[in-house]
Amino acid sequence: MKKFTWLSAIVCALLLLTSCNETTNNHTAQANGEEETNQLVEEKDTQISALQKEVEELQHSLENIELDLKYSKEEATYYKEFLTGLIEDYTDGQKNELARDLWEYE
Repeated sequence: MKKFTWLSAIVCALLLLTSCNETTNNHTAQANGEEETNQLVEEKDTQISALQKEVEELQHSLENIELDLKYSKEEATYYKEFLTGLIEDYTDGQKNELARDLWEYE
């Protein structure tokens, strides 16, 4: 009977130690998981900030290009109207000569 009591006590002690060890391992694993998650979140936040800055720069660049295009279109319209006004008073012969000169562009 004493052997059975000792054997039972040893088995109980082993079970208690094993469960305590697993709890400690679970807490350690959970802490490591939280730390990795926090680090990953910080990295993603940094990437998001960098991408937002890049988007702002690209948006600014797009606005500049659109403004340049608008001014170029206005300038082309102005020159077209200006040239049309100059050519209105030309005779047919002068228009033909101008066309020949423009055909052989130097």
